[in-house]
Amino acid sequence: RIGILPTGIEEENFRVEEDAVTKFREQYQAQDMPLLITVSRMAQEKNVEFLLQSLALFKQRWRKPFRMLMIGDGPDREAYEQTAAELGLAEELCFTGKIPNQEIAPYFAAADAFLFASKTETQGIVILEAFAGKTPVVAVEASGVKDLVKSGFNGILTEESREQFAGELDSLLKNTSIRERMASYAGQSALAYREDTVALQAVHYYNSVIN
Repeated sequence: RIGILPTGIEEENFRVEEDAVTKFREQYQAQDMPLLITVSRMAQEKNVEFLLQSLALFKQRWRKPFRMLMIGDGPDREAYEQTAAELGLAEELCFTGKIPNQEIAPYFAAADAFLFASKTETQGIVILEAFAGKTPVVAVEASGVKDLVKSGFNGILTEESREQFAGELDSLLKNTSIRERMASYAGQSALAYREDTVALQAVHYYNSVIN
């Protein structure tokens, strides 16, 4: 018999004060516009180029201001910054570099959507952290990701199509009631991955083996 034990999400991810969210959005001048984020290694295997191209198409559809935080570092960061500028996204995108784990929770909680294009994930921990921040996820359907994101429930899964990705993001942000409902379900989804919940599951596994 095989049991799957996921990585637990730390309690701090569930405890972000509303004041911290407000200050965070003010910091990035996103009080009156959508705030989008991704957390990823800035490298080819994370499919960042696809995400940038999708955002360029989204900008054409959206036609209003928005902010997108590219959180993470890696060997291709400078190249992605140049690509973003070439795609006309210099004003909307902010490459923050790597954010320490103990400081990342407010980023998720403040975002209106978490975007993810990687096709090489095993556990998708950043998706769980987004859920803990009650943030719906728009992601390319891939292994690891599709085990967590239930399309239409706590997020949206797309094919690796820039047009579809941009269109789904546009629809999500234009329909506030659907986005808020997905945000609520994302928070509920995260509860199953709290550290204490996973620890109890580990105890259950150990006891079943002993017995």
